[in-house]
Amino acid sequence: MTEALRMGFLQRISKTKQVGNKAVEKELKQLYEQRSRVREELENTIKNYNYVTEEGLMDYYIYKIRSQQVLEEYLIKEIRKIEATYKTA
Repeated sequence: MTEALRMGFLQRISKTKQVGNKAVEKELKQLYEQRSRVREELENTIKNYNYVTEEGLMDYYIYKIRSQQVLEEYLIKEIRKIEATYKTA
């Protein structure tokens, strides 16, 4: 996610704090759902990698696994950041 998108996301979260807890909960729910989808895709990618024998496809799956891991880590950090902000608000 680019910095501009990230800042837009954080601005939406700060606005939602003014609107009420429901909006923050909705954002968190969306993040949790996205993380769940990424996790499921990651597990499927790992399963597919285990059956690949061609070197080119192995490289593809290694790259895909790593990119999904990075995305999942990012989503976890964002969830924690919002939860920390939500608890202190």
